[in-house]
Amino acid sequence: SLWMKPVDETGFIKKGTHSAGVQRQYSGTAGCVENSQIGVFLCYAGQGGHAFIDRALYLPKQWTDDRPRCEAAGIPDAVPFATKPQLARQMLERAFEAGVPCRWVTADAVYGQDRRQRCWLESRYQPFLLAIPKNEPLWWQEPTFVRADKIVDSLTPQRWETHSAGRGAKGERQYDWVRVYNSVRKNGNMAIICWFVAAEMKNGNGLTISCMRAETRRI
Repeated sequence: SLWMKPVDETGFIKKGTHSAGVQRQYSGTAGCVENSQIGVFLCYAGQGGHAFIDRALYLPKQWTDDRPRCEAAGIPDAVPFATKPQLARQMLERAFEAGVPCRWVTADAVYGQDRRQRCWLESRYQPFLLAIPKNEPLWWQEPTFVRADKIVDSLTPQRWETHSAGRGAKGERQYDWVRVYNSVRKNGNMAIICWFVAAEMKNGNGLTISCMRAETRRI
């Protein structure tokens, strides 16, 4: 079976200024900057279904720096500012500590661009697939860091393969894919193979690049 822990956020459109964490900020729900709250969610997905298992409200820094406003909204003084990736890590830590099994951790580039998050998952030998920005520097042909899109540009056409990413509203979503070996991390008798994956949709729609840490095994 395939057990995944997807991390993602959603926006809650608001009209006033008193709800905890509300401000004008990008909301994926609206697809633009709106007066909204942002919640970060940890989900659990498997062949038998999916469910929310944890959540956290994102509090912008101008909220956590304004303690009277926090008090009026019922936010305890002990709640500090935390970035969205930090909130995601806290939820993942709770899930791991509770013994929730997980084959993969997945998330978009909001979370994948946090190198500390990726390194933390690597240190746990936890396989993941995280989207990253095209300009993300990756360790490439040691000891050099190179932008992810520059690595993709250096690949020959023969490296790419066409596969479906599943059916959409308009039929099969065909992408060109390439997987590139990056490095291997070893610790004692454990190893995790590090790759990054690029996918470009047929007929345009841009390039998606992800970091993948997989094939954790004993050596």
